[in-house]
Amino acid sequence: MIKDTAYELKLPKEMGKVHPVFHGSLLKAFVDSDRHEQPPAPLLVDDDTYFIVDKVLKHRVRGGKRKKSGKKVPAGKRRYDFLVSWQGFGSEYNCWVKEEDCTEVLVNEYWAEKGGRPQ
Repeated sequence: MIKDTAYELKLPKEMGKVHPVFHGSLLKAFVDSDRHEQPPAPLLVDDDTYFIVDKVLKHRVRGGKRKKSGKKVPAGKRRYDFLVSWQGFGSEYNCWVKEEDCTEVLVNEYWAEKGGRPQ
C-alpha cells in the first residue's frame, strides 16, 4: 500500500509498460475457483501459434458510419468483429476478433445460425 487508496502491484515482466500503481477501487480480492487445470497448449503450425475457437458468441459492426460524410456504410462493405470463446478456456478469455482473422467456415456457420448476414 502506498497511500490509503493506492496500491503498488508486482507485475510480470511481460507487462513492463503497465504502470504498477492502482487505485484501490479498481482492485478486488482474488477468489479461488474450482477450475485448476491449465488451459491447453496452442497448436504450432509452421512456427505460428494457433488456438481453437469453440464458438462465436456474437458480433458487432465496425465502421458503421463513414467519418467524413456521416452516411451509413452499405451492408456489403461493413466489417464485423466476432466475440469468440476458445476451446479449453474459461469465459474470462473470450475476446473480439476481426472478421478477416476468422476462417470463412467459422463466419459462415455463425451467420447461418443467425439466419443470414444482415442486409
